[in-house]
Amino acid sequence: MTFGQRLLVAFIVLGLIALVMRLVSRRQLSVNQALIWITLLLGSEVLLLVPGVLAFVTRLTGAVLPVSALTLLALITLTLLFLQLSVAVSRMRERQRELARSMALIERRLRRSTGAPQNESSRT
Repeated sequence: MTFGQRLLVAFIVLGLIALVMRLVSRRQLSVNQALIWITLLLGSEVLLLVPGVLAFVTRLTGAVLPVSALTLLALITLTLLFLQLSVAVSRMRERQRELARSMALIERRLRRSTGAPQNESSRT
């Protein structure tokens, strides 16, 4: 990589880290997710900017070309991210079901204790 290309990669990574930090400050991204993204970004930067690291990873993965090793690492990383996000969504769905059940039971007990009639929309 030329010096200009390395500088461009460094600026892109720094810009993405700034974006991640901004999302955290706006509470649009959790700190845990931000740490994952920042780690991935810094790892990518090291892989691309430190001479020899990409060649080592290429040999380690058995790839013929460095771009093949990068593609493999990207595929593995994206798969792990999707898996982690799927687990988080599944947990949220289950928690939502639990909360809906609890809320329905509480409403039912409240109506019974106050003797309030049930309306059509809350009847299940």
